[in-house]
Amino acid sequence: MKPKSIFLIIVSLFLFYSLAKSLFIFNDRFKIYQRLEQKKKKLEKKKVELQTRIKKAESLDYLEKKIRNDLQLVLPNETVVILSYPTPTPVKPTPTPLPIPLQWVEIFK
Repeated sequence: MKPKSIFLIIVSLFLFYSLAKSLFIFNDRFKIYQRLEQKKKKLEKKKVELQTRIKKAESLDYLEKKIRNDLQLVLPNETVVILSYPTPTPVKPTPTPLPIPLQWVEIFK
């Protein structure tokens, strides 16, 4: 082999190795980028959800509902009606009937 062809083979192998290494690095970084994009989308969705919860918590209707239910306070001139749950009626168990063949045996005894 000529030294020129050996030199070209070495250079081409070096270039191929560099290309392969760069592709592997690119692939790893692309996977990291995709994971970060997914995480970003989840965080943006959570941010919107939290902002709506904040707006809801700041509304007067929510505050009134919270005061009425948790603190059990009422407005003046309001009448409170307390309903209790009905007591359960006892259920009388009924015996299960004998199977048909045993009923016939009882008749002919």
